[in-house]
Amino acid sequence: MKNNLPFAVPASILTDECSSANLPTGPVSAADAAHLFAEHYDSAADYYSDGRHVRRIVSVGEARVSGLRFAFTGERCPHCGAYSVRKLRGGRRGSECVQCLKLREQRRRNRRANEDFLK
Repeated sequence: MKNNLPFAVPASILTDECSSANLPTGPVSAADAAHLFAEHYDSAADYYSDGRHVRRIVSVGEARVSGLRFAFTGERCPHCGAYSVRKLRGGRRGSECVQCLKLREQRRRNRRANEDFLK
């Protein structure tokens, strides 16, 4: 779901002058979303641009019912402030985006490697 149809497309849209322009960060109009997503467009869904990608807003509950591993709620990550997808995890779940989760895991691996090296 992260950057693939039917949930995300690049935020560049062709203008009348046959040049591409990125959509600004924020909600995307129905016409732009229909143009970008074509047959994957869902009129009942909301779409949001982060400047690089336009993503369909998928709640955590909808993602679980659909069998997705990621959700995009259109909210900022409380740690890094980026608009990003969140990975669905079982048990205790934080509100970190995927990038923050990867950074935390990388720091943990580096810390453990340094502890093993110092022994």
